[in-house]
Amino acid sequence: MTAGGTIARTRDDKPPRLSGSEAPKLLVKANATDTLYLVSERGLAAAVAVHTLPEAEKLSDGNPFNKQSPLQVDETPVAAFALPARKSDLSEEVCILTISHGGMVKKSLVSDLPGPSAQTFRLANVNDGDRLGWVALTDGRKEILLATAQGMAIRFSEEEVRPMGWLPQVSMGSSWAWGMR
Repeated sequence: MTAGGTIARTRDDKPPRLSGSEAPKLLVKANATDTLYLVSERGLAAAVAVHTLPEAEKLSDGNPFNKQSPLQVDETPVAAFALPARKSDLSEEVCILTISHGGMVKKSLVSDLPGPSAQTFRLANVNDGDRLGWVALTDGRKEILLATAQGMAIRFSEEEVRPMGWLPQVSMGSSWAWGMR
C-alpha cells in the first residue's frame, strides 16, 4: 500500500521499488489464499481476502484501500499483516500484540480474529488523543521493550500480558516505542 492509500498485489516475489512515489508504506508477503488485515490508527480493522486485491505491475496501478476494504477513507491503515485462511494451520499460542503511542498494550489470540467480511471490527480500543502505533504477530513468549523519547523504558515478558478478547486494554503511560527480542 502506498502512502496515498493505493493498494495492490503482485504475482511474483520480486520486491517493489523502495524509493520515490512507488515506495510502499505497508508491505506484506502473502499468498492469494491468505487473509489481509488492515488496521487504522484508531484500532479499527478490516479483513480482506488477498485474492480480491487488484493485481498490478506498479503499486500506483492499484485501487484505493477504501474501495477494497470496509475501512472508510478517514481510517487510513497504519499496520497490515496476513494470516492463512485456515487459522487452524497456526499454533494456538499465536497472538496479535497492539501498542498505542500512549502505551496501551493489548494481546489477542489470532484464533479470535474474524475472517474476511464487509464489516470492520475493533482490534484495539484507542483513547481520544492517542493513536495505534505498532501491531505485531507473536508466539506469546517474546520479551517486550517499551521506551519513551525521554529515555525511560520498561521490559517485560509477553507472558505477563494475558490474552484479551475485544475488551478495553490497560494504559502503561505515554509516548512509548517498542521492540521485541
